[in-house]
Amino acid sequence: MGDQIKIYLKNKAKDLMLNLSDEKLEQFKIYYDFLVEFNSHTNLISKADEETILTKHFLDSMAFNKIPSVTGSFKVLDIGSGGGFPALPISILYPDSQVVAVDSVGKKTNFLLQAAEKIGVQRRFEALNTRAEELPLDFREKFDFVTARAVAPLNILAEYCLPYVKVGGFFVAYKAKAAQDEIKEAKNALKVLGASLAEVIPYSLGDDIERNLIVIEKTDKTSRKFPRKAGLPKKTPL
Repeated sequence: MGDQIKIYLKNKAKDLMLNLSDEKLEQFKIYYDFLVEFNSHTNLISKADEETILTKHFLDSMAFNKIPSVTGSFKVLDIGSGGGFPALPISILYPDSQVVAVDSVGKKTNFLLQAAEKIGVQRRFEALNTRAEELPLDFREKFDFVTARAVAPLNILAEYCLPYVKVGGFFVAYKAKAAQDEIKEAKNALKVLGASLAEVIPYSLGDDIERNLIVIEKTDKTSRKFPRKAGLPKKTPL
């Protein structure tokens, strides 16, 4: 089974312009095994079958590679990491990256810390059990990229994420095929938060699974009043 997983990932990753080394494939295999084991007693993801994990979680997270500005060393903040997507795959793919994963559920950040150690990325990976609205002040405008995947509509996500993107950096939202409606609804939020749409990068995971990366550039500093207190971004979106 282990070799089959590695062969599948290696072949499919080529569609995302990635050539995975043997070391990285082994890291993904360790991650896969631990995720399945942990999920058997503690709910991290709703479906833990092989296809879902490899395609809808691992490969989907790897699409981060399609962003042209992803080069060299960089700092990433991942909001609502859950089982580690895309935080841990980014850590595996980019050995010069520094990644901070945030989740409000303690059992998930506990998993992330253990997984990072098993994979061997613990020295450049941090997991925080908190909400996006309650992150430390010294996180503000410090990250090259802030990512979020399957967390909330874009206009809400923007308030969670953009305060922590440095000017000139990017907020990257993983979204399904029908992303344009969310982009329209987020127009005011982006303006208020000091950002603008850079590009939408479509990609396919096969079997009619069409996805988009919505890449938003931070063009100006965000007012200190954002993000608002917990609950307000969702209750009254910008």
